[in-house]
Amino acid sequence: MRRTIFLLFLLASGSMGLALDFTPRYYENTFPNGASLKKLYFADGNKKYTVNLDHDIEVSGDKGETLFRYRSLEGATFTLRGSPNSLSFDADGLDACRKMAESFAPSGSMAGGEWEELPNSIQRSNWQSYRFTRTYRLPGSTIRQSVAFVNAGQKHQFILVTTAFTAQFKEAAERTEEIARSWRELTDEDLSAPSFN
Repeated sequence: MRRTIFLLFLLASGSMGLALDFTPRYYENTFPNGASLKKLYFADGNKKYTVNLDHDIEVSGDKGETLFRYRSLEGATFTLRGSPNSLSFDADGLDACRKMAESFAPSGSMAGGEWEELPNSIQRSNWQSYRFTRTYRLPGSTIRQSVAFVNAGQKHQFILVTTAFTAQFKEAAERTEEIARSWRELTDEDLSAPSFN
């Protein structure tokens, strides 16, 4: 029986004193016919942030953490939560990133090699990132995991931990990074107008 592998997508607040809460919350748009549509957001005081999700993703979570599951990729999920500290990409900061990346290793697995490291793996204006990727072995299967630390401008720091069975990893990682690039602050128009996305 295949063991469920979690694909973690963690978002962390940066060094600007922001208090992002990754407990899933929803705003509701009401259509003229009375139908309504709920959409996900994360709270930072009076500000609200969101990412773009498609219908293949199932959302759950509480206590400052959100779990996302890809329905079409068996066992692949990602989790959003805050990091205990802010990280930089100088020599000391990268050492701290490696240690944190190791802490995300899937339970019961054995590392199958050294980290593959890639700076600026996620392309978006004013963002900086650094990604670590490694293969892990479980009884009867292998999985891949990438841990990407992203400084999104001067406001937020994202930690994306993507884990999936090897055959599904490329698609899961690409979809996770696409979701990360969609990070944005919600406007009054978003919150008041019906959405057809």
